[in-house]
Amino acid sequence: MRSNTPELLSNFAFQYKIHLMKNKQRVINLYDNWYRNNRENIINKNWNLIDESTLYNPEGDKLRGLNIIVYLPISLSEEIDKKILSRIPDKILSSGWIIPKEGRHFTLLDIIPHNSGWNIDKIKSKSDEYIEVLDKEIKYHKEIIKVGFEGVFASTDGITIQGYPLNSGLHRLRDSLRKALSSNRLANLEKKKYEIETAHVALLKFTKVLNGKKTN
Repeated sequence: MRSNTPELLSNFAFQYKIHLMKNKQRVINLYDNWYRNNRENIINKNWNLIDESTLYNPEGDKLRGLNIIVYLPISLSEEIDKKILSRIPDKILSSGWIIPKEGRHFTLLDIIPHNSGWNIDKIKSKSDEYIEVLDKEIKYHKEIIKVGFEGVFASTDGITIQGYPLNSGLHRLRDSLRKALSSNRLANLEKKKYEIETAHVALLKFTKVLNGKKTN
């Protein structure tokens, strides 16, 4: 009897590719929506500027949160500088703070957004529990995470690189982390902001409007 395993595998691969294409299209739609919303806000001068003083005095920034982030390799950041940063007009670059190469990252999970109202003491009181649960779940995850970057968009707070999951690894890890937090009764407030699906990377944060004048 002839085995139909090759056909089954081929069918699975085809369905899996379709699934990935649908996921990428959903992320593309998210970026398109962000761009449209931000375009209107930029036209209407509804800027969301960061306080420049907190860049040089971190102690003065009282906002605190808890998230898991994935830093980009320095080699990739150097490619970004060559291929993207070098093409951004000086007028835009001079209106913001360029994220240092060693600090560029995408967010795996924004568990406690910085504007959620949690203070540093409340976060510290739960930190050991979070570390134990998250560390166990991340070590258990064996699937390789593949992410690609294509395009940039401007928002009212800066310039962002568009990142796309290229396989199911990122989605599955996020899903398993969410379930682990829930089953261990640890707060996950990401939905207060949005449930992240992308792998976007902040490149520049605006500290002043593009005409150089400070806002109130």
